[in-house]
Amino acid sequence: MKKILKVFSVILAVFLVFNIIWALMVFPKYKDYKNAVGYDEQRERWYCREDDYIYSVSSPDYLSFTGNLSVSEVMKMKKDGTIENKTNCSIIIWPELNGEYKFGANIGIRNDDNSITSYKYYIDEKIQPVNELVGEDKNIFEDNRAYIVELCRLAKEKWNDLPIVIDQE
Repeated sequence: MKKILKVFSVILAVFLVFNIIWALMVFPKYKDYKNAVGYDEQRERWYCREDDYIYSVSSPDYLSFTGNLSVSEVMKMKKDGTIENKTNCSIIIWPELNGEYKFGANIGIRNDDNSITSYKYYIDEKIQPVNELVGEDKNIFEDNRAYIVELCRLAKEKWNDLPIVIDQE
């Protein structure tokens, strides 16, 4: 019985230490991101809307190390209830524990039947696709590059420590 109790105590101690390490790594990392957007009581999220853009922060779930930041265009509605935007772009940023970041862009294109075709791209800090794009993927990305650059600029303004490089053309 003492052996079982000893094994259980070791497992419990390791679990508690892991929880403490997790909390010390996650909470401070996301604190400034959250403070930059504020907490929306109504939505119960770290979220804010400024002009035609939505900023949000999703902290890692319990014992996970993956969270994200995002900036999205607001979907605009006409008075008759139809959606005004032909395309809708957003970026997502995954802060990593080692201080690096991964970036993604999502472009939603509204079809004639009002459905949306979504195109997802991984991009680097210079807002270039990580993978070589060809054909339709390349055209969609290039046609919406200005939107993606604008969203990255807004993200950099909101969260200053992001390593995004905006070319001054």
